[in-house]
Amino acid sequence: MNIEEIINTPLETFIKAERYLNDGSRSKIRNSTSYDTSPMSDKYSFNLKVIEFENIIFEDFALEEGFFIPSNCIIIHPDLIENEIFNYCKYKLVNEITVMPTASGRTTFSIENNIFIKLAYLKILGRIPRHIPKEKIQSACEITRILKNIIDSGKTNSKFSILNEDKGRVAFLPQNDGYYELGVIFRDALPYPMKDEFHALIPFFSLFSKEYEPGSNWVPCKFQDDPLVIQLYKKQNRNVSIDDFVLDDIIKPLLNTYFDALIYGGIELEAHAQNMLIAIDNKFNILQIVCRDLESAGRDITLMQHFNLKYLDVAKNYKYILKTNIEVGEKYSIYQRTHSFMFDFKLGEYIITPLIECICEYNSGINKIEFEDKIKKYCDQFIKLLPEDFFPKEWCDYDDVVWDINKEKTYNWHENPKYRKS
Repeated sequence: MNIEEIINTPLETFIKAERYLNDGSRSKIRNSTSYDTSPMSDKYSFNLKVIEFENIIFEDFALEEGFFIPSNCIIIHPDLIENEIFNYCKYKLVNEITVMPTASGRTTFSIENNIFIKLAYLKILGRIPRHIPKEKIQSACEITRILKNIIDSGKTNSKFSILNEDKGRVAFLPQNDGYYELGVIFRDALPYPMKDEFHALIPFFSLFSKEYEPGSNWVPCKFQDDPLVIQLYKKQNRNVSIDDFVLDDIIKPLLNTYFDALIYGGIELEAHAQNMLIAIDNKFNILQIVCRDLESAGRDITLMQHFNLKYLDVAKNYKYILKTNIEVGEKYSIYQRTHSFMFDFKLGEYIITPLIECICEYNSGINKIEFEDKIKKYCDQFIKLLPEDFFPKEWCDYDDVVWDINKEKTYNWHENPKYRKS
C-alpha cells in the first residue's frame, strides 16, 4: 500500500490497512467469521442485526437518551442470529446497521454513527470464543475512566492517547440453567485527547505487514510497496537513520505509553500489534500512540495499592490482577508470569521484534544486538519504579495452538529477556 493513500482517503485507507495490510496474528491462527463478514473477504460491508426482545432485563453503561440503539434492543453479529442462546427468548429483527469489518472479526465500524461496535461472537475467533458479559463492559468502562483521568491530570507523556471504550449494553437472556449475558461495547473512532493536527490512524501491524488480495485465502498481492514503516521513514524531513527514527519516534513513545499506563494508572495494556495504533498528521509526523481494545487490558490491583491509586472495585473475575504466591511445581507466580506475558511476549514479540526485523531487512548494517540493548537500557528507567519482584528473571510465551477452554494453558520459559534486563 502506498502511504500517500492515507493522506488522500484516511478512513478508507485505515479500513484497508486493518483488513488487507495485515499478516494476521503472529501465531498464524486465522479462525474468522463467515466469509461475507470476514476482514479478509472482498465484501465492502455487511449488516449487523438489531433485535428487540420481550420481557428481557437490560443494563446500560453510559448510553445517553437518544443513542442510536432503542432501549429494548441489542446488536448482534449476523452469524449469531440462530444461536441457541435465544431459545428461551421472544425476539424479532427490527433493524440492520451497515458496518465495515476491521482487523478483528467481531469489531466493526459504522460510518453512519462514526463508532466502532464490538460484538460477542460465540464461535472461536483466533484462539477462543469472544463473549461479552457484564464484567467485560464494566472493566472496559473502568479502564477508560482511569486512563482518561491520568491523561487529564497531565501525568502521561504527550503522545499518550486512547480510543474511549466506555459505553455498552448487556442483555440478560434466560437459559435453561440461569442467564446468558449478551453484551455489546461501543468504542470511539477518534483519539482522546485529539490533537488539532490529527489526520489519520495506522495500525501497528500495518507498519510491517504484507498486503493481501481481498477475498483470497491470504494470498499476497503480486506487487508490494515498501512496508509502511519504511515509507513513513522516507517521508521524514530529517537527517536521521532509520533505526534512530524507529527507536525515537515509534518504540520509545510506545514504551512510554505502556509504562505510563502501569505506573500512573495500574493498567496493564494488552499492547500487541492489533491493539496499538499510531496517529499521524498530514505531513507524516507521528503525533500519538493510540491504545484501543481497553476491555482486554488488565487492572493490577496490587500495583494500584502499591502506588496508592484510586480505583473502582468492579469485575473481580475478569483480568483483576493480584499478587500471588508461587504455585507448587512452577518457576514463578501467576502475577509475575502475567507481567512477562504482556510485556515480553505481547508487546515484545508482536510489535518490537517484527519492527526490528523489518528495518534490518531494509538496512542490513543495523546491529540488532545493539538495538535491543538500547531498548533494554531505556526500559530500565521505568522498571526501577516498579516493585522489585514485578517481572520474573526469565520471560514467557506459549505455543501457537488453539487452547481448549477446559484445558489449562502451558507456558514456555526462556532465559535473557530481549527488551528488559533479567
